[in-house]
Amino acid sequence: MDDTISDRGGIASTVDADALDWLGAIGVARMMELVDPNGGAPTGPDVIEYIKGNMKAADKLVTQAGQAQVASRLAEQKAYLDALARETDGFKNF
Repeated sequence: MDDTISDRGGIASTVDADALDWLGAIGVARMMELVDPNGGAPTGPDVIEYIKGNMKAADKLVTQAGQAQVASRLAEQKAYLDALARETDGFKNF
């Protein structure tokens, strides 16, 4: 039995859309906006942990359309975090 859900514009589509909004390049950009430029909370490293945590949202996608998009979004997000880690000595200089 296929464990995916086909849902045209229903609740599952809305849930998947919300989860996908926090993944990929747009998800990283949204989270980076949270960094306090004055050194308060959240800090850059705090936000990196939030971003990594949001990657777990991929496990919650239920529609076929959502599942079709998640791999590319996670790849974008991982590539960005890998590059940022290289350029900031493992996020120590971030």
